Amino acid sequence: AGCAACHVDYGKTPQLKYDAWANVVQPRNLLLGQYRGGRSPEDMYARLYVGIAASGMPSHRQLTESPGEGGSDKLWDLVHFVRAAADPVLRAELRAKHGVRVE
Repeated sequence: AGCAACHVDYGKTPQLKYDAWANVVQPRNLLLGQYRGGRSPEDMYARLYVGIAASGMPSHRQLTESPGEGGSDKLWDLVHFVRAAADPVLRAELRAKHGVRVE
């Protein structure tokens, strides 16, 4: 979805940007589990679906229009991945089951 363009190294590497009011903003470190707009799965889905226009974060609603295998909603997959990235136990599971290195 292009998340890594701003959330470099899962957000650990500072990528300072300017918001709509010329304030400096930094994309979230996805490993910390602190998100704008709430951390429930529904809040995260809504934030990813709509985006955060003032900060420059785009909408990712296109991920709902092209379901993955088995008809799954790719946006929900992204929500689950971001939530797993913030949990050390789930990160270890991602690494063990899928070879995904999130650290």
